[in-house]
This record gives sequence, C-alpha cells and structure tokens, in this order.
Amino acid sequence: MKKIGKIVGNVLVTVILVFSILMTVMVLSSTKHESGLPNLFGKAVFNVLTDSMMSEEGFPEGSLIIVELTDTTRKEPYKVGDVVTFWRFYEDQRYLETHRIVADTYTQSQNEVVDGIWVHGGTPYYVTRGDNTPDIDMNQDLSIDYLSNERIVAKWTGTAIPHLGSILSFLQSQLGFMLCVVIPTAIFFFFELFKFISTLMDAKKEKVQLVLKN
Repeated sequence: MKKIGKIVGNVLVTVILVFSILMTVMVLSSTKHESGLPNLFGKAVFNVLTDSMMSEEGFPEGSLIIVELTDTTRKEPYKVGDVVTFWRFYEDQRYLETHRIVADTYTQSQNEVVDGIWVHGGTPYYVTRGDNTPDIDMNQDLSIDYLSNERIVAKWTGTAIPHLGSILSFLQSQLGFMLCVVIPTAIFFFFELFKFISTLMDAKKEKVQLVLKN
C-alpha cells in the first residue's frame, strides 16, 4: 500500500512540475510573437470564459482551447467557418474574442463579396459571430464590426479540452498555485531530503556497528 501511495505521489508531483515548466517556457517565449501572447512553438492556449461558442462544432465555457498564432500582416484570407481569435475594443480598452467567421448576409448586395467575405479594395473584411449567440458581432454604436486580418492574432486548431480551462485558471491563481504547485513541490522536496538524511544516518549506524564488532 505504501509503495502504491509513493508511486501515485511521485506521478502527481512529476505532472505538476512538467506543467509548471511548460507554462514557464510559454511565458518566456511570449515576446517572440507580436501579440505578446504566451506561446510554445507558435501554439497558445486559452481558457474559455463564456458559453458564446457552445455548439457541436464549437466548445463550452471552461474549456481549454489550442490556437495557432498568426501574423497580422498575412495576405491569405481566412474562410467562412474558421474560428479566429481577434482583438475587440470597448470603451478605450481591448480584449481578445474567439468567434467564428460567418457568411456575411449584410453585404451580399456589394459587388466584392466572395464566399460571404467582403473584399473592399483588395482587403478582406469578415463578419464574426459566436455559435451560441443570435446576433453577429457589433460595435458599440450597433454597426457591424467588420474584422480585418490586422486584428486577428490566432486561428483555432480544432482542439478543445472541456473543463481543463477552469482547472488552468485555478492553477494560475495565487491560491491554486500555492495549493497545487508550491505546497506539493515543497512536500516532495522535504520528503526526498528526509529520505536522504535517513539513508546517511543508517549508513553511519552500520559503519559504527561494524567498528564496534571489530
């Protein structure tokens, strides 16, 4: 039973340490992308905070999604159906949104609409909407929030892990980091130190006993 507990404990600590190392690497590599987002080899993770993309093709609130960071100067247009992460603006503040590019029924009367994407002067503009929201994304003045490549920072890879985003969010909090990373790591360190000292003491006792016998 003790062996099983020891194995389980070692596995948990190893997983936590590996997770911590990966998060550290992602933070250190964040300056390599123009958005400043933490990433690893061009991939970033996001914790889904709302249910706006909850659908069979999307992901629910609390999921952890993996996105591929893109160059905002890219010339290749995105396609209707792509799920992209982009900057949105509200009251002089900006935040990241992840929604799907939808067919733009509002610009179908324009001459430069290709596959639902409005191409104006050679620059593609997109209309986005959450899978679980009835309306397309709008500006504060209720005008259509036409999205250009310059505001898109990532494209969803199609990978979403339910509930893991909430767990990650907790681990990133001060309490979660203390409970799940710092304390287990400290316990593991002191346990290994205790074993090391015990081994040294046992070896010393055996040496003393051998000397006494001789």
